[in-house]
Amino acid sequence: MAASTSTSDLSFDFAFNTDSEEEFGGFDSFDVEIAEKLVQDRRRAFDRESDDDFSISDLDISNSESGDSSSDDETMPVAPHECDWTDNLTDYPDIPFINQASVGVDNAEDCRKMSAEQLFGIFFTDYLVRLIVGETNRYAGQCRQHEPKKGIKHSEWYEVTVPELKTWLGLLLTMGLVQKKGRLGEYWSTHNLTQTPGFSVTMPRNRFLQILRYLHFVNNEDSSINKENKLWKVQNILDYINKRFRAAYHPRRELSIDETMLKFKGRLGIKQYIKSKPVKWGIKLFTIVESHTGYVLNLLRKRVKTVVSKTTQIVLDVGKHYLNKGHRFFTDNYYTSIELMTKLEEENTLSCGTVNQNRSGLPKDAKKTCAVVKSLKRGDSLKRMKGRMLAVTWRDTRIVNVLCNVPGYLGDGAVRRRDRKGAQIIINRPSAIELYNTFMGGVDLSNQRVSSYRRHMKSLTWYLQVFFHIVQLSGVQAYLLHKEMNPGKSNNQFGFFLELIDGLVAGCSFIRKHHASSSRPATDIRLNRELEHSLIKHETQLVCCSHKKSGHFICMWCL
Repeated sequence: MAASTSTSDLSFDFAFNTDSEEEFGGFDSFDVEIAEKLVQDRRRAFDRESDDDFSISDLDISNSESGDSSSDDETMPVAPHECDWTDNLTDYPDIPFINQASVGVDNAEDCRKMSAEQLFGIFFTDYLVRLIVGETNRYAGQCRQHEPKKGIKHSEWYEVTVPELKTWLGLLLTMGLVQKKGRLGEYWSTHNLTQTPGFSVTMPRNRFLQILRYLHFVNNEDSSINKENKLWKVQNILDYINKRFRAAYHPRRELSIDETMLKFKGRLGIKQYIKSKPVKWGIKLFTIVESHTGYVLNLLRKRVKTVVSKTTQIVLDVGKHYLNKGHRFFTDNYYTSIELMTKLEEENTLSCGTVNQNRSGLPKDAKKTCAVVKSLKRGDSLKRMKGRMLAVTWRDTRIVNVLCNVPGYLGDGAVRRRDRKGAQIIINRPSAIELYNTFMGGVDLSNQRVSSYRRHMKSLTWYLQVFFHIVQLSGVQAYLLHKEMNPGKSNNQFGFFLELIDGLVAGCSFIRKHHASSSRPATDIRLNRELEHSLIKHETQLVCCSHKKSGHFICMWCL
């Protein structure tokens, strides 16, 4: 079953700590006494449970949790997670979902009247654009103090403005729709077969590359910035856009968590290689999305120091805004564990996910080497419960292990398969695996939408790759809002992006009127420097002038 097995991510990017200053010297007698006392207390507790079919020989004593001095109270009830696995299946009551009434787009009535550019502006607000404009101008000033002012890259610089940056973003999105291989300058090509005149009409090539050269998001000289954070150059942008994503949309109950890889092959300490991913080299961000639509709710990197395991902490961090609300988290075997499911259940959050058979605390007969598992035929399964946690071992083309504590999925369903001869057969499939297959693919859906109309620009500047992803993702998020509010309309992402680009570049174009007898494009005719500075100072919207010698009509792009 490809759908249930391909979502596993075996990219163990963590390393064992070999720098510990202390060596393990063995257990002392006090620890042994505590362990023996804990085992005896558990045995007495199981003896009191007359309704259970446990025997002392079935107990997995090796996975017992460390206890404290309060465990000698014989009247204390045993917590669900302290008992061992059993084949007695009990369906527990559901945890209420408290946000059922508010699911959907925030302020939907106003959003329904918005254009594509206005929906994009919900995430890329004027505040964010002004912040980028200010930091870009600051960085350009800092760089040009120490750089020789020679060549095209160091041509005369004038400050970027808000409308001009929006036009630049529009061209950036357009490059994803009009894919051209090679250098960025090919979009301004004058070749009769490959030219795209809309680019040269909208903004000169050198100006586009100049803005790209100095694009920045933070003041490098600010001493208050925590530069130990690997994403410090774009962390403020990432935090702001995450807040806008969460504020604009209230998700349904089912949320999936997975990784998003941003393609990058330059030198970078946080660059990773994951063989099983479509993008194998790059920057890994952990993402939580709504499973139904693929709407992204949060993006972050992992914490270095954690109390619990790193994978458990990642899920708790990326989903922290949706705990204690009755949501259901879906994770693959990179994250799923007994520890994670226990922590989420304490936060009134249910979960379901595939799990590696070597995870601590799983039933002993869930491993492939177990004789019971080896004897399973295609469609057969083993089910064990521990508290409200259900462990499922199912054989399809290979063994699949799932942990689930979502109620109502203890039974089996039917699914069509093909045997080795190609004939269709019907086999049993546990409902928990069907639940996982239904709601786990949200992150993959989001990544597919973002990559569909994105032009990957090769760059040695890693933080630009993160920013390009944020821009593209914001466009996709705006499209999902539009789609959610207009379910009956036949709309597609390509058409929405065309409307968005038209809105971004509408008020800011560099227009040339060619001379009737001229067969070549008109050259860029700039106003004199004093007039340019005067226009920038007064933020003039449109300036027209006529060149006496050539007869060309020139219109400066919006300032």
